[in-house]
Amino acid sequence: MTAIDLIEMAPIAGVAFQKGRFPRARSSTGPADVVLCDISPNISGIRDADQARVAELVEDAAALARKVLAPGGAFLVKVFHGGRFPALLDAMKRQFREVRVIKPGASRSEVA
Repeated sequence: MTAIDLIEMAPIAGVAFQKGRFPRARSSTGPADVVLCDISPNISGIRDADQARVAELVEDAAALARKVLAPGGAFLVKVFHGGRFPALLDAMKRQFREVRVIKPGASRSEVA
């Protein structure tokens, strides 16, 4: 298992840590069963700009997932709903066998 982050993290048994900027850092541990992406840019407070930047990062994460996932693997990603969300969802449906949208109960009920 590999974790990639800009910030150092405490060691976790069985996890190889790479300090680096995504997507330049790359997993070298072989096929992955799961790619879990909780990536987010520094939020500017400008909703359209923030949503666009998150969409770009999600596209980068999906490209990495397609390269490193083992057959039947899963890609889980957090996305801001906004102007680019429908196109991003359509792209995910073309790239992955199954796509589900799940909104956690703790998320906002509407966009501010």
